[in-house]
Amino acid sequence: MSEATYTPGRFVWHELFTGDLEASKRFYGELFGWTAEVADMGELGTYTMFLSNGQQIGVGMIKMPEEAAAPRGSWLSYVMVENVDEAAKRIVELEGKIWREPSDIPGVGRFAVAADPTGAMFAVFA
Repeated sequence: MSEATYTPGRFVWHELFTGDLEASKRFYGELFGWTAEVADMGELGTYTMFLSNGQQIGVGMIKMPEEAAAPRGSWLSYVMVENVDEAAKRIVELEGKIWREPSDIPGVGRFAVAADPTGAMFAVFA
C-alpha cells in the first residue's frame, strides 16, 4: 500500500461481519471476482481476507459473534489514527461510544470499535 493509505483520517480497511462465511465468500466472489484467503490470527482465531487478482484490497470478513445484537451481516470501516487509545478517549469526550476497548492485533496493529453520537459504527486503527 502507498504511504498515503496510512494517513490519519483515511479509511484503511473494510470488514464484513456475517453469519455465513461460505455464502458471503460465494456472493462476493461471484459479484466482484474476489477470492478468499484464510489467515490464522493466533488466539483471535481465523480471519478471511478478500483478494482481487491475487492482491489484498483492504477487505476482510469475520463470523458475526453469537452475542451480536445485529440479526444480519454488516460492514465496518476502519479509519487510520495516530494513537488508538487517545482516539478512543476523544470519541467518548465527543459523546460517542466505545463498543470494543482498544486491543492489539498481533503483528498487525491496534484497534477499537466505536459509534458516533447517532449510533453509526466505525473502528479506529493504528
